[in-house]
Amino acid sequence: MKNDITPKRTKVVFGKDSVVIRKYFSGIPGGRTLDCSDYPEDNIYAGHVIIKKADGNYAPMPIKAATEAVGETPASPAGYDTLPTGAKYVGVLYRSISKDKPAASIMTHGIVNPTLTPYPMDSIMDAFTAAVKNISFEQDEEA
Repeated sequence: MKNDITPKRTKVVFGKDSVVIRKYFSGIPGGRTLDCSDYPEDNIYAGHVIIKKADGNYAPMPIKAATEAVGETPASPAGYDTLPTGAKYVGVLYRSISKDKPAASIMTHGIVNPTLTPYPMDSIMDAFTAAVKNISFEQDEEA
């Protein structure tokens, strides 16, 4: 009996990839496999911030979970957490991937639409743009 070693095709369609990344100029050659051991979601979407941890592994930027409103306190949406100690920003995810298959194309030079990133970047924007100087954030013009 022969074993079927033909790779099985999988298609992941996330829809917003082409509008989140407005222009791709370059990235890390060959991409990197992401360490998703601490990442709570099943998928990592295009435009997600990618970091290099202190141990040298690449990983999606940690996120904090959304909270529910309690009494008069407004709920907070999910968003980026703080940069782990010893980690540095390296770029953004070019195409959406499944956490189960974390082979990532990491953009280091290009244009991102900030209104369509998976999580708001307000809290990390200054630090990110200081660290990754070749990625700019430009919103699409209104038609």
